[in-house]
Amino acid sequence: MPDPEQAMLVGRLGERAAFRHLAKKFSRSSVKWVNEDGETGLPYDITVEDGEGLQYIEVKTTQSEDKDWFSLSTNEWQFAEQKGQNFSIAHVILVGHTKNKIKIFSNPVELCRSRKLQLAIVMPS
Repeated sequence: MPDPEQAMLVGRLGERAAFRHLAKKFSRSSVKWVNEDGETGLPYDITVEDGEGLQYIEVKTTQSEDKDWFSLSTNEWQFAEQKGQNFSIAHVILVGHTKNKIKIFSNPVELCRSRKLQLAIVMPS
């Protein structure tokens, strides 16, 4: 298990990178980083008003390019099911101080149904 303080820092850096990426893609005024001032506990980290409604983005961050998995809480998964095409996961790989890789998985529930993503169950130790 990673150090909780380090995991929190990595998560914040990933959220900031995703926010900046989305603010460039859309107008900055349409993108809101809901955790900018502190963790809210919501099942998403960023919202985007894109003309087709409110989009919810959950950010998952790693520092390893080899890590091809991340955890979702049951609350996040239930919210993803509820929001469908209005929910995405931004997978951020922190490569360096100014260079990051960001991949957006839109509607992850449907991606799982169509076998483009896989779910895994992890047993607690």
